[in-house]
Amino acid sequence: MGTDRPTDRYAALEDFALANWDVQRITHRWSTQDNMTLDHAPYVGQLWRGSDRVLVVTGFNKWGMASSGAAAVMLGELVAGNEPPWSRVFNATRIHAKSSTLPFIEHNAETGWYFVKDRFTKSSNPRCTHLGCKLSWNAAERSWDCACHGSRFDEAGSVIQGPAVADIDDPPQMS
Repeated sequence: MGTDRPTDRYAALEDFALANWDVQRITHRWSTQDNMTLDHAPYVGQLWRGSDRVLVVTGFNKWGMASSGAAAVMLGELVAGNEPPWSRVFNATRIHAKSSTLPFIEHNAETGWYFVKDRFTKSSNPRCTHLGCKLSWNAAERSWDCACHGSRFDEAGSVIQGPAVADIDDPPQMS
């Protein structure tokens, strides 16, 4: 959600690698922005109940390579008018109130905190074009990140990841 400090994590990994292996230098880094569901099972299928023409696959919880093949099979079956027996587990319109309620409340309280706090703090940082939360510069990935809903923008202000769909008009120049 744009609230972490990836540079600290990269530094810890680099220190560990240099201390434990014959590593001369670190030349590449990789990170991910995975969408995760509240109940930890991917969403696969109809985007909303009754939609047979709009299908979705998301929320792999860092298991995209392992789960995407199964999701492709399931989508193929759904498009062909069949319902695989396991599709209830991955139904994109499911609601598991018992396992999802507390994480949902916690996540939305955190988002609300950032949304309100951003209205009362002065900063020259640009605002997200989704709902106007202030963006934070992510030096590790060289992007502007939104703590409210996870939108990301490149250095020039172009959207990298939504929910924002509009670019930032005049982002500060970062060196």
